[in-house]
Amino acid sequence: MNGPDPHLLLVLAFLIIVLLGMYILRFRHVASMQDVDQDVHLRVNENALGATGGRPKNEAYYRDYLAKIFNGKIEVSTGDDNRRCDIVTEEIAFEVDWASKFYEAVGQASLYAQRLNRKPGIFLICKEPKDERFIRTAMEITRNTKVQVGDNEYHITLLVIRDYT
Repeated sequence: MNGPDPHLLLVLAFLIIVLLGMYILRFRHVASMQDVDQDVHLRVNENALGATGGRPKNEAYYRDYLAKIFNGKIEVSTGDDNRRCDIVTEEIAFEVDWASKFYEAVGQASLYAQRLNRKPGIFLICKEPKDERFIRTAMEITRNTKVQVGDNEYHITLLVIRDYT
């Protein structure tokens, strides 16, 4: 075999994109958010995510995979009402959901960010190209919505997973 494994290169490219996006989002000042595109699009395929043995991939599958990449904790309790945030990192409380349920994800991410004192974030999962219409609307909402967390206001970080396998 000549050269590096193409699957390894794909995973490394994926991680570089994610880390670059996190770096950009981390150091962006709230006042400049209106002028800067905040969205990082993650393109994944079966090789990057791993085989499921023919079983359909559910939300928990993506949640667990992304939690490993971002070194986050999963299903973190947000209070006495039995609500749980899908992924919590040092800085961001992420809701993971299907693209068609973006409207629910916005509310959940906002609530979890406030309760956990983190920036709000959403991972939206696209399973087919027609889901892009939901992403466009979610991008508009996240660009125009700020969430009050303590003394700070944050736009919702929107990350998109396109898994058209």
